Amino acid sequence: MIAALLIGSINHNNNLGYLLTFLLGGILLVTLPHGYRNLRGLIVQGGQGQPVFAGQQACFDLHLQAEEQERYAIHLALVRALPVEMRIPAELPTPVRLTCPVGQRGRLHFDALHAWTSYPLGLITIRTRLETQLSCLVYPAPIASPLITKPGEDNDGRPRAKNLSAGRDFSGLMQYRPGDSLHQAHWKSLAQGRALHTKHFEENEAGGMIFSLERLPGTDLEARLGRLCHMVLAADSLGQVYGLRLGGQLIAPNKGPAHKRRCLEALALHP
Repeated sequence: MIAALLIGSINHNNNLGYLLTFLLGGILLVTLPHGYRNLRGLIVQGGQGQPVFAGQQACFDLHLQAEEQERYAIHLALVRALPVEMRIPAELPTPVRLTCPVGQRGRLHFDALHAWTSYPLGLITIRTRLETQLSCLVYPAPIASPLITKPGEDNDGRPRAKNLSAGRDFSGLMQYRPGDSLHQAHWKSLAQGRALHTKHFEENEAGGMIFSLERLPGTDLEARLGRLCHMVLAADSLGQVYGLRLGGQLIAPNKGPAHKRRCLEALALHP
């Protein structure tokens, strides 16, 4: 645009055209170095995010530090659709939380942040990438499922667990079938307008339940991992002793926050 204004001003010998051309050229020459200097020398600290479930927002708590001088109107983002605008004082670490939607389980990794600024006049946007290493675990999205640990098969082909209704540890709810004891009926589900269910219990003969991927029906791996994720969360909330088998990997029965994290991590990283 400046070049076109200059050519037009020369052709028509227009003094006002010269004035506008040199004014815009001067603004460009001043804005570029100020914008570049506003992004130069930013230091990113931090990088380990908290684990999340697929379908949620991953959050990373970072600190940015500016060398030499204060920085203004800095935009940061993991994905450009979710930017955060901030001012960074000189030599002082400034906290910032960046978010990103996640859709698949596994390890989420970023090797750089998107950074840009329109400082000082908002006419020109200068962009850069801030090198960093960000990662977090993404657990499978839980899918509601009964706690099936040692599946057999009913006459109708439906998977079930052995020793159900005969033990002391709560195993989950299953749809009522003729012959089930009414003492174990879950009347609350019927009152809520759902079908009648019965409460099932399991005796932990081997010191705890084992949730096995191979024993779950179906061919959709992600759905089966989601069901196992729900079982782990449900057993943990009930204070159960449980373990997990994924192919050749066996996590021995245990309980507690550390054991739950270990099981969820194994589900997230399962190939």
